Amino acid sequence: MSMEMSPEDQLAVEKQNADYEQEQNKLASAYYYIFKSEAGQIALKDLRERCNVNNSCIYEGNVKRPDPYAVMFQEGKRAVYNHIMMYIRHEIDHQKLAGKVQ
Repeated sequence: MSMEMSPEDQLAVEKQNADYEQEQNKLASAYYYIFKSEAGQIALKDLRERCNVNNSCIYEGNVKRPDPYAVMFQEGKRAVYNHIMMYIRHEIDHQKLAGKVQ
């Protein structure tokens, strides 16, 4: 039994991948343009501080054994910030490739 895709299925997968990539590019552009403004930079700085990007999520105070739920909560906040930054960096890289940003 062959596991190869039919040409129609292959085309459908390629279209789905292209559509997904196009949506990701649109999303990256949206994040980039929102956060590139002065107001966006202020909001991004606030998010960086609130999401504990530069701090450890494991130790709070003198606790010897961290609360796993607190750690998960803090990591969730960091994940949101990292998600935003991933799209911003994606757009910057995309624009560099297109020669729009130096």
